[in-house]
Amino acid sequence: DTVYSMRAGRQLDKAKVIEAQAAAQAKQAESAFAQAEAAARIATVQREMERTTRDGAEQDKAAARAARNLRWRKRLDAVLVRRDFVMVTVMMAASVGTAWPAQMSFYLALGMHPALAVLVTSMSEGAAWAGAAMASKAIESGRPAGLYRAITWGSALAAAALNVAHTIHRSVPLAVVLGIASMLGVLLWESYAHSQAEHAGGKTGEQLRAELYRTARFRKVSRRMRDLLASVPGLTEDAAWIVAWR
Repeated sequence: DTVYSMRAGRQLDKAKVIEAQAAAQAKQAESAFAQAEAAARIATVQREMERTTRDGAEQDKAAARAARNLRWRKRLDAVLVRRDFVMVTVMMAASVGTAWPAQMSFYLALGMHPALAVLVTSMSEGAAWAGAAMASKAIESGRPAGLYRAITWGSALAAAALNVAHTIHRSVPLAVVLGIASMLGVLLWESYAHSQAEHAGGKTGEQLRAELYRTARFRKVSRRMRDLLASVPGLTEDAAWIVAWR
């Protein structure tokens, strides 16, 4: 009996050891599972953070690209709104760039010093532009611009005649082109100044035609009206016409 009891005790102890080992292994497995689950959660969070960061960077790039496109679109819209001014400016630059060297070559061919040739060219070509600037200013302020227009076109025609005179013996078409170049820029600028004045005044084409007819038909009254406008600040055209008619 004692032998059996000792053997049973050993078997019981062995069973307890096995049970303890199994429990320890189960705990280890639970711990490993918990660690793996925690690692998986950490990896998920990291992936979410990376995705959020990547999405934020993409959104920032998209916002920057949209802002850049908006700036360029605004610039383009500004150019389109003032496309008449842009085209007139381009054509004016082309006109000056064509007429100026031709005018200078004429003076240099006469044996002038280059510095003097530049000054004389500035005088002959620049006088027309000075007159055009004064005429456009007068038009904007509602003052008579006849004198300034006479200066403008007299200077432009003189410059055109010089260009034609020193070129016609070489090529008639070239002489014509250079003559036109001395007048084209001035013509375009004066037309632009008139269009801006008409736009600012808010007058319709019918009203402008009526005013032109009235000016041509009643010259003395129109002249008195312009004198009144020049001498009485703040007087409207309609009021000046009524006073001048009386």
